[in-house]
Amino acid sequence: MIATALALSALALGLAAVDPARVKASPNPARGVIALGALVGATLAESPPAALALVAALAALFTADRLPIGALAILLRIPGARVPTTPRAPMPPDRVIGWTAGAGIATTAILATPLAIRPFAPRAFVDLGRALSSASLSALDVAGPRTTALVAWIAEVGVVSLAIAAFGLGFALLARPTRALAAALGVLVVLDTLLPARLAGVLAADPLTSLRSLAVAAIGMVSAAGVHRVVTTLLAARLPMARSGAVLVVVFHLTLVALASEDAAFVADRSAQFGAEAWADAALGALEPQAAILVRSPAATWRLWAARLTRGERPDVVAIPVALLSRGRVAADLLAADRGFEPLLRDFALTGAPTEFALSKAADSRPLHVELDRAWSKRLVTHLAVGGLWLQYAPQPLGPSDRKLALGAATVPLARLLRALADSPAPDASTAAVVADTLRAHATVLDVLGEGEAAQAFLERIGGLLPKDPIGATVAQHSALADAAHLVAFREALRAR
Repeated sequence: MIATALALSALALGLAAVDPARVKASPNPARGVIALGALVGATLAESPPAALALVAALAALFTADRLPIGALAILLRIPGARVPTTPRAPMPPDRVIGWTAGAGIATTAILATPLAIRPFAPRAFVDLGRALSSASLSALDVAGPRTTALVAWIAEVGVVSLAIAAFGLGFALLARPTRALAAALGVLVVLDTLLPARLAGVLAADPLTSLRSLAVAAIGMVSAAGVHRVVTTLLAARLPMARSGAVLVVVFHLTLVALASEDAAFVADRSAQFGAEAWADAALGALEPQAAILVRSPAATWRLWAARLTRGERPDVVAIPVALLSRGRVAADLLAADRGFEPLLRDFALTGAPTEFALSKAADSRPLHVELDRAWSKRLVTHLAVGGLWLQYAPQPLGPSDRKLALGAATVPLARLLRALADSPAPDASTAAVVADTLRAHATVLDVLGEGEAAQAFLERIGGLLPKDPIGATVAQHSALADAAHLVAFREALRAR
């Protein structure tokens, strides 16, 4: 939203820069153009896709009045169309354009400097938004349908409103006073349509979200312009019931907005979702005293920290975030908490992966639970046993009897969590995605160790976590196929080692 606000503010400054009356009345018109460059630089530092959309919209803004659209309006006999008599706003001098570019570059450099020096700070791990980026969540995400601003508008508001918006955009392009703004808004919608839409997810946001937001704002503006044009046309036509028809058009448009807002409120409501609390209870409640968790996925790391900070859950449990061991004082704090982590931290610092000795040393110091790393060898996998939402790592390789004993005790918290997700009145897609990844990892370990029936039972539970709709059914089919293919590939990789 910050990038969207910056882009819209830059468009407002651009409108002032192309208005001849404002340029003539301003004592220093170059100041507004230089401020426009600074806003473009700030938008680039906040969101490169939004900056790309802004530059395209500004290009349309400054060139729209120089296209022969007015002559086309006269040929089509548009009411009020005439040969323009007011002069065009002059293009800024080359010197001002240079200052504008310098202001944009300087603003981008100043705002992007913290991103460059942040990793060298002593408390770099506090910067969760940069350390655990949305890109690292893609491995856990549940794919959804491809979406753009036009697709979202049609699904949420309707085709009629979109047709009214296209009608308003066409007339705004033909009218001289609104041509520049209409061209800029149209470019935003076109750019949103041309850029390929990625698979949306429940954990990782679309990197083009700022561009989608700008396109939605543009559609909303031209839709309001279309309603205004329809109403003025009806009132000027002097038809029977024209005034009543104009009122109904306005009320219809307001009703669409009210319905979309109400539906959005239901979607954003999280008061009836208890999946996160059930996950925290299952993930932390069954752990042994003074246990340690080797956490790989950012989603699980966020949830553990949230439970620790907001509810005071299990302060005795040590979470070892693999993604943050090289940042700030995370490794030093873990070493101060337990010297048994020294071989493990040394392995991560030197090679980025733990050895069997380091994991066994940590498991001798504390009860150790891990998330599966699919790069581990089969030798490491033989130390694992399913234990609730985590995989228990034993200091020595386990036999089938020990593994079956741990598997029987692990089904209780999993069944309780799955029941809580199934009974929730509102679907919790993010928690379901994390649980599905956990079940997939458990099935992988069991299948590699020869427990095919138990692995299949875990895979069958994944289908019940997905939404009960056509899209969810399609995703469930693709997820089942992907799980089977992944198990085969992982088993073959271990055999090759």
